[in-house]
Amino acid sequence: RALSRARAEIVSYPKVETASELREVIRILAEEGWIPKLHVMIETARAVLELDDIVREPRIMGLHFGYIDLSANAGFQAYDDGRLFESAYHSPRMKIWLAAASYGLMASGGTLVPNIQDLAAVRESVIHWRNLGYTAFVCVYPPHVQIVNEAACPSPEEIELATAACAASKGALQRRAPGLQVTGRLLTMPAYSAANPVLERASLRDGASGAGVPANSPHPSAAVGGDRRTVV
Repeated sequence: RALSRARAEIVSYPKVETASELREVIRILAEEGWIPKLHVMIETARAVLELDDIVREPRIMGLHFGYIDLSANAGFQAYDDGRLFESAYHSPRMKIWLAAASYGLMASGGTLVPNIQDLAAVRESVIHWRNLGYTAFVCVYPPHVQIVNEAACPSPEEIELATAACAASKGALQRRAPGLQVTGRLLTMPAYSAANPVLERASLRDGASGAGVPANSPHPSAAVGGDRRTVV
C-alpha cells in the first residue's frame, strides 16, 4: 500500500509463487488508486512451474531470474567449479527468457558469482547471460555496474557486422531476395531481424546510466515508458 501511495512506476515483487498471488497483490495496490508495473522475480520451484500462468498477468513489465534463491528453494547447488551450475540452471533460465520473449517483456539476470571481486568472471557471466537473450541485470555489488554496462552492449565487431547486414538487407528486402552474403557470411531474413536490436543496444551505449544497463529485447513493448533502458 505504501508503494502505491508513493506512485512508484515500477515495483519489483520477489518470490512470487502463483498468478493468483500476483492478482491479489494487484488488488491491494488498486485499493490505493495506483497500480504500478511489476518486475516479477521468479525465485522458487513453484514459480517456475507456474510461469505460464504468471506471465499472462497484464501489469507485468519484466521477469527476473533469482537463481541463487531458486537453488536454495529447490535444494540444488548454486555453483560448480567457480561458475553457475549450468546443468541445474539451464532449463529454468531459458524458460524464463522464452516466457519474457513471448510476451514482449524484459528479462533480468544477476551478477553473483562465487567470488564477487573476480571481475573477469563477472564479465564472462554477463556475456553468457546476454547471449542467452537476457536484457538487464540486477547488481548488488557496485563495481559490477560498469562491467554490465560494457559487457551487455554489443562489441565493435558486432556493431560493424550488424550495420553491414542492415545496409545490405535494404536492397534484398526490396527485391524479396531470400538471402545474401555479408563479409562472406550468409544473411537470411532471421539474421537481418536479429541485427536491428544490436544497433538499438549500441545506440544506448553512451546513455546507459550508472544504475542500470540497456535492454536487449527484440520486442518494442519491452520498453519502459518508451525508454529501452532498464534501470534496476
